[in-house]
Amino acid sequence: VGSKVENNVITNNSFGVEYDVAGGDLGGGPAGSVGGNVLTCNTYTDLVALAQTPITIFANSNRWDHTTPTRACTFVQDDICDYNGTATINAAPATQAVTPNPVCP
Repeated sequence: VGSKVENNVITNNSFGVEYDVAGGDLGGGPAGSVGGNVLTCNTYTDLVALAQTPITIFANSNRWDHTTPTRACTFVQDDICDYNGTATINAAPATQAVTPNPVCP
């Protein structure tokens, strides 16, 4: 709760960032994160919410694999996955994607 994640490169993991509770701030949230994270080429998804109850996650001002972060739970290099459909994820389109069509290992 209340985590602040900023100016990180989060890549080549199974899941980039996972939130199970409210208060995730990867940019633009109440913890004051400026964002600036690069979330790319994570095997399943770059950001996943697994909460059973409603939560809010802020993820603005980051760079994703796609200019408008994809929102799906296919677990094949998705940008954002709200697995249980209980999360509000505020993620504005990136000003620049990492690459338009990323080639990930």
